[in-house]
Amino acid sequence: MEEREYGKEIKDPVCGLYVNKNEAENFSEYDGVTYYFCSLECMNLFFDDPDHYSVCEAAKKSSE
Repeated sequence: MEEREYGKEIKDPVCGLYVNKNEAENFSEYDGVTYYFCSLECMNLFFDDPDHYSVCEAAKKSSE
């Protein structure tokens, strides 16, 4: 997961918006990783197909 601003903001894996992880209301753990979401809708979309979104993030990091 992509972080910025000294680790305070983290990218929502579904929509790509940045979320302040210290203030996030929507977050959950999957496969040992905590994911932060901008909305409940994004969190629900993630858990409809979590492997898709977690694989997408891993693929982005490996290509950087």
